[in-house]
Amino acid sequence: MEFKSLYAVLLVLLFQSITAYGQIPIAKQSFETSGDTWTPITFSAPPCTNGNDRWDYSTSLSSIVPSDLNQFWGIQDLNGNCGGSGFETISLPNVDVSTYTNVNFSFDYNVIGYDNGDDIKYELFYDNVSQGQVTVVNGSGNYSTGGWVTETVVIPNTVTNVRVDIMVKQNGGSDYGGIDKVWLYSTSCSPEAEPTAGASSLSYSNIACNSYTVSWTNGNGNNRIIVMSTTPIAGAPVDQTQYIANSSFGSGSTIAAGEFVVYNGSGNSVTVTGLSPNTTYYTAVFEYNVTTVSCTENYLTSVSLTGNQSTITCVCPYVETILVNACGGSEGINEYVVFKTGNSPLNVDDIKITFDTQGQYCNNGCGSNTIVNNATYTNQLNATAGCSKFVYMDPIPANTTVIFFTGQSPSFNYDLSAMCNGTNVAVIYCNNSSTFGRFSNSSGTKNTTLDWGGTCSETVTYDASNINTDGDFANFDVNGNVSYGNNPNCTAIQLPVELVSFDVSKQQNSNLLEWEVYSESEIDFYSIYKSLDGYRYDKVAEVKAVGTANESLLYSTKDSHLENGLTYYKLETTDLSGGHEVLAIETITRKGNKPQIINREYEWVINSTESVLQYIVYSVSGEKITGISNLNTKSITIDKGSFPQGVYMIKLKTMIGIEIVKVVR
Repeated sequence: MEFKSLYAVLLVLLFQSITAYGQIPIAKQSFETSGDTWTPITFSAPPCTNGNDRWDYSTSLSSIVPSDLNQFWGIQDLNGNCGGSGFETISLPNVDVSTYTNVNFSFDYNVIGYDNGDDIKYELFYDNVSQGQVTVVNGSGNYSTGGWVTETVVIPNTVTNVRVDIMVKQNGGSDYGGIDKVWLYSTSCSPEAEPTAGASSLSYSNIACNSYTVSWTNGNGNNRIIVMSTTPIAGAPVDQTQYIANSSFGSGSTIAAGEFVVYNGSGNSVTVTGLSPNTTYYTAVFEYNVTTVSCTENYLTSVSLTGNQSTITCVCPYVETILVNACGGSEGINEYVVFKTGNSPLNVDDIKITFDTQGQYCNNGCGSNTIVNNATYTNQLNATAGCSKFVYMDPIPANTTVIFFTGQSPSFNYDLSAMCNGTNVAVIYCNNSSTFGRFSNSSGTKNTTLDWGGTCSETVTYDASNINTDGDFANFDVNGNVSYGNNPNCTAIQLPVELVSFDVSKQQNSNLLEWEVYSESEIDFYSIYKSLDGYRYDKVAEVKAVGTANESLLYSTKDSHLENGLTYYKLETTDLSGGHEVLAIETITRKGNKPQIINREYEWVINSTESVLQYIVYSVSGEKITGISNLNTKSITIDKGSFPQGVYMIKLKTMIGIEIVKVVR
């Protein structure tokens, strides 16, 4: 009877050691005399106990006792007789975890009296690739943990081998440290219930040359991942796997080669950056349920929302004006450059200005010469102008006018009220405080270069002999051609046209071009130019302007000569003196690639470059099988489960015509 009771107790203890808290040991090092399984262990300095100095197996050290079993690794006064003045390392070899799921790494640490120079850190290696060094103790002011602390890391299920280095640096005989229970274990868990409804209504907006926003309507999972690729999505997520998302394309986890996770969460939109211009990207949305990461994920893979969208070709920013000779003295802090962004948002960190003789300013690679905000002076611009149009923006939207001051705190009170009728104006500042002029307005040819990231940059050139009076401007057209002007009071930037918007939309047999201006001054006519490559433009329309007006004006024209694929439209003004200015460039895509057909076991998924308004499925003999009208989507899913095997024709009605595709059941 006593033997049976003891046997039962042993069974309970064994069961608890394996399954308590769902922890199944894989490999363990507790610095015991026997029984450790994460071996062989390697030390950068051999085990040593010499007086009060210790780097050795220990049963106690000051008030530190083992956190697990009978021994731990003790550390005291490492830079004395044991160890050295730098980090000493405990290294544990690779352990094969490929047959386990939901693997965790953890270790315990305990310190007393750690001051400056006393540190503990570790470095994990997944398949011999470092995951970076992580500091858990950064000693200061006799820091103590107050007992054992456990550091835990979840290992991705895709990892095959794991090894670790634990590094300790310590000096001082009254400083004590301990390391114990270094182990790998698997957690016992089961996937959550799989969602039953996938996401829907995939759409794209804010389409630029290197970014756009993806939006969707959520299914009934509590989370979802968004996957993007330059080819149709072929992979699927694996249950009980956490995927790390990064909205910069190419930086997140992958579900298959080249298929990157750009979003993971409970929301319904993501703005994806890092895209290439004029490139089609494919998207898939997978719903899933989860309560514990890398443990209970259950992905709905039988149904996924798919679509595709192309980026546009980049239209670069360009310089419009430089106030070369400022008013009010203090040239270096009161000058400014005016430029206009292109057809994509612009991050402040992507801007760099190079002055003719006064160096560079940027937030990446210019040292202490940076680009900043000055909310106080921007508020002063608004107060003086009597509006609230002047704003610090980051990112700066497409087609936005930017005033770039050469000083962080201009001393001259500019009146820019003439710009109040337009859209918001971005205001940024060099963090310069020197009053030495940035533009060398004395004599000779001078250059100023603006870089806007990627391949976009412009160097504008002016003759300084034309710039010798306060209020002198150098003005540039979109091609960089210079003209000169003067505003003796530096009171305003007088723009001939304040553009509100320029839009291009599809009609049944034409493209509709519409633009709105808040005001115009001495304008003769507007011209519309068209290009298929973004470089060579042909004039397709001319619209007579009102001339001069201080009110909102609407203009429109049509282009009936349609082109397949991407088309660029440029809006340009011609004033009464014959001068030209490009106001904006927009793009539109018509009937590009053939619809993409994905033939799944029970459904057809059709992704179109044009919005589908209606579809009808016909048998090969011409009999109508099914169809839906009143659509407006680029991705449709047709259930074919009840269809007999054979060939079918699907008639798609899009915004610009009829497309017929053949499919097989």
